[in-house]
Amino acid sequence: DQNAATKSVEDLQDQADAVLAVDPNNADARLLRALVLAQRDDYEGALREVDLAIKGGRNDAVTLNLRAWSLFKLGRAEEGLADAEAAVKAAPDEGAILDTRAHIYEVLGRREEAIADYKASLRLIPNEPETQAGLKRLTGGD
Repeated sequence: DQNAATKSVEDLQDQADAVLAVDPNNADARLLRALVLAQRDDYEGALREVDLAIKGGRNDAVTLNLRAWSLFKLGRAEEGLADAEAAVKAAPDEGAILDTRAHIYEVLGRREEAIADYKASLRLIPNEPETQAGLKRLTGGD
């Protein structure tokens, strides 16, 4: 339920804050805080935190994907493309990561690449509504 989800996000925020109070450069806590902010649609804040996580040593697919998605949501897709491509290279079998790159390809007008990524993402996470909608936008539903 929505209240439980909100409480879980608040609990994660509290955990990140507690770690950062002791260790302000903790990259994992920065990533956690970035995920919480993205969940709240605060992509400026998420980008700030994910950049601190990267500066602190996190350079994995999840971190790069969150940076790419945040940039995409801020209307800076071209800037996020390199992170999206690096994330897919690091984790080619992660549906959410393929979905991020598909969205970026779509807004950059790279239709065929977007379709391929949406299809690959749907093979991994078949019931993802945003991915289904992306594919439908580009193919008319086939």
